[in-house]
Amino acid sequence: MKNATRQFEQNINEFLQRAGCEAMHITNGSVSAVRPGGAGTTYRISVEVYEDVETKEATRRFRARAARRFGLPVCTRYGATPEEALDNLQWQVLDNFRLPTSSPLISGLI
Repeated sequence: MKNATRQFEQNINEFLQRAGCEAMHITNGSVSAVRPGGAGTTYRISVEVYEDVETKEATRRFRARAARRFGLPVCTRYGATPEEALDNLQWQVLDNFRLPTSSPLISGLI
């Protein structure tokens, strides 16, 4: 797979804007954005789109990967277009994620 984020940056930005995201910009092959989360909060995400260059069929396949800041959780989905792959992401997993603060290791990071 090759990172196709820069090639489809405009499409990704438009999709994220329709999904309620703000402040989109590209950094190191990822689109960074701010997204509304659960309970009125916002969070930072990074989104990448990869193109599968190893498929033997004539059809193209894309993989969208979205992660919250610091990498937890991560959602990955496939589609025939970058938009379809993005649309298939489980945004509710990202929107409603809460770090467990009962762990001494985690609570020391917050």
